[in-house]
Amino acid sequence: MGRRPPRQRCRLWATHVAPMTRTRLETWEKRLNEALHRVDAELEEAFAERLSRAPHRQPAGTAANPKYDGLFSLDAKFSLGIVAQAGPGYVVDVRTSAREALSENQREAVLVHAAEALRRELGEAFPDRDISVSRDGSVLRIQGNLGL
Repeated sequence: MGRRPPRQRCRLWATHVAPMTRTRLETWEKRLNEALHRVDAELEEAFAERLSRAPHRQPAGTAANPKYDGLFSLDAKFSLGIVAQAGPGYVVDVRTSAREALSENQREAVLVHAAEALRRELGEAFPDRDISVSRDGSVLRIQGNLGL
């Protein structure tokens, strides 16, 4: 039995497909996620001596996404803010994966440090925009000039 010749790509298809590019939303969220990753790294450095990592979590910096390793996981989701009456923006959840439950003082220190670091990182990531970071209970809110 003879070998088949390799499949030929359709020349018409190859010449008429537009190159894939990032949308403005994808570019925005990429910059936001990079800022969140830098805040995560700063929190890891600031609290690594005071908190012990849960045994099921990998050490910081070993997973492909910092959300899945170390003591902290920062996640931002867009919200229209209708229920909370806060207006549109991103809600940032700062979760910890420590061996022991955090005390109120420890949790407060983590949120204060995260808010300050996030303000600084967003200022660097989006220097031409007026973006604010505020606390809403146990989450952080990113609001302001979020237009694409």
